Amino acid sequence: MKYYEDTDEPILECDGTNHLGDHVWELVDARGISCGMVCEKCVKQRKASYRPEIFTDPNYDTMETDLYGSWADDEHDY
Repeated sequence: MKYYEDTDEPILECDGTNHLGDHVWELVDARGISCGMVCEKCVKQRKASYRPEIFTDPNYDTMETDLYGSWADDEHDY
């Protein structure tokens, strides 16, 4: 059983920094974009929170908008 470094409490489930598995790696999509850190115990759960095609098709469709395009229209000088 694994334990949190700062306490003596056991790790009961994986989270962003603590994992039950022995091998931890960065899960990336087909474009190389990070989807978080995973281990062999939580990789299926993490992948299930994303659309399956992002892991196989680097040309997957995104619904991204230009988040910074409106900054050019901003009248404020920061």
